[in-house]
Amino acid sequence: MLYLLLHAGAHRLALEVEQVCEVLPLVDLRPLPSAQPGVVGAFDYRGEAVPAIDLTALTEGRPSARRLSTRMVVVRAGGLAGAPRRIGLLAERVTEIVRREPETFRPHVVPARGVSFLDAVATDDAGLLQRLELAALLAACGADASRPSGAG
Repeated sequence: MLYLLLHAGAHRLALEVEQVCEVLPLVDLRPLPSAQPGVVGAFDYRGEAVPAIDLTALTEGRPSARRLSTRMVVVRAGGLAGAPRRIGLLAERVTEIVRREPETFRPHVVPARGVSFLDAVATDDAGLLQRLELAALLAACGADASRPSGAG
């Protein structure tokens, strides 16, 4: 299976390529009042208001560094009647695709509290690689994947 490799601070993350709509450069975000922690705003994606989650803010408590390799990764989440809902993931060092067999990712021996979306881990020459679980990420941010993007 192919994974997009990205970073959230010191964390190396793997996101299934099948979930990715598009990888964008940094975009202008409009703040969302009363947003859940990690939700840093919304942006216009092809005429649709899409919420954005900062992965570094969730994992390390600081905003993603603004660098050339920092990207907004637009992903598909579930939606009403199977219609896709899009979410933006702000991540650092979004630079490559890796091939891994899904069974090489194993559950953590001691799961970390508050980051259940980083539940499975694999190792390689560069160290630990954590699989990003999109449904768990949305739940951690208080997002309801069944609600349309414009709702709420």
